Amino acid sequence: LVPPCVIRARTAMSSLGGTAKTTGAGGGDVGIAVIPATEDVTVARRLLIEAGCQPLVMKLDQTGVDLQPDAA
Repeated sequence: LVPPCVIRARTAMSSLGGTAKTTGAGGGDVGIAVIPATEDVTVARRLLIEAGCQPLVMKLDQTGVDLQPDAA
């Protein structure tokens, strides 16, 4: 159940010393790609787009998981 774009993304990311895979319970709706911190993320993003993927810009929150509701 790995879509062709994820297979192409895995090949592209391996050229940067990284990898890509699907997440979730099959179907490949969402994937994740990782590369070493020393690689250029702009190049990785371009390669993912060329592989047929749509990269999302996401960041980690340094506070981690929070069970308190946001202030209104």
